[in-house]
Amino acid sequence: MKQLNVLVYLPGYGGSFIKFLLSLDKSTYPHVPRTEVLVNDGQRKEFYSFKDLRSKFKWWVKFHQHFHDEIDTINGFVNSTYSMCTIDSHPYEFYRRVSHHLDTTNVKQNYLQIKVSEEFGRVIDHFNMLNQGFPGFRTGEERKDMQFTTEHNPYIINLDNFFIGEDSFVSEYQKINQHLQLPDYIDDALTLYRDWRRVRQIDQSLEWCKNKITKQAAVIQ
Repeated sequence: MKQLNVLVYLPGYGGSFIKFLLSLDKSTYPHVPRTEVLVNDGQRKEFYSFKDLRSKFKWWVKFHQHFHDEIDTINGFVNSTYSMCTIDSHPYEFYRRVSHHLDTTNVKQNYLQIKVSEEFGRVIDHFNMLNQGFPGFRTGEERKDMQFTTEHNPYIINLDNFFIGEDSFVSEYQKINQHLQLPDYIDDALTLYRDWRRVRQIDQSLEWCKNKITKQAAVIQ
């Protein structure tokens, strides 16, 4: 039976990147840009790359809009020969549109969710600051995120390990693949990870967080 992995996460938690990581294998439904056609599986890494995001799209929203949305992806997957597909959705959109559409599909559903600790949540705060408030939260987004956790008991992906460094990233990536019974593509995953980390300016964000904590500690003293 076909398997649909439903990845839910709060805005800024890297869901698109993780979706791409889980769509490298030839058995998985490929996320092809609206203006492109998949000729061979070697193109997947090219399509999923964040390398030229700023030069090509200028803005994160434009990059995301370059791909088909969740509903189009589900419909394409159901009518394809691929055995597995991963879609990503923010909690608000999951409950507004995606969950209702899932009820009409005859595929096995596997739920995943991205979580981050309070400490590394500051990295997302800095990303938000660097991008003039993008991505924004809709009213009730965090409440619906908790609702999803309660209702679906999803497999939890630890985003902290994506921020810490390459070794922790690879370890977390392999755990997810093991859970989904997908093969590892370490070299391709690391290539995508390095570009994503650079474009997200994660190292700068970590430094900003460190300085902020230092200043807060000085005030307390």
